[in-house]
Amino acid sequence: MTDAAFALLGAASSAARRFVPNAGVRIVRAGAGVRFELADGPLAEDQIIERDDVRLFVEPDLDGVVDVVEPHGTLVLRAPHERT
Repeated sequence: MTDAAFALLGAASSAARRFVPNAGVRIVRAGAGVRFELADGPLAEDQIIERDDVRLFVEPDLDGVVDVVEPHGTLVLRAPHERT
């Protein structure tokens, strides 16, 4: 997770946990890409990744680096070897 993605996801994740203690952001496949969505908690098959106050629930077999594309602050999952 890049620092920019961490900052963006941190705000969403902590706001969600004020209402649901186990909440986090789930990364799931969506067509040829991925979608980021708030979730009340992980599914049984999710990989859980935590960094400080950010909790990610990652669908199985997804691999990469969470990053932000500007100018609109769009979250993306880049291939592990892809340069920004």
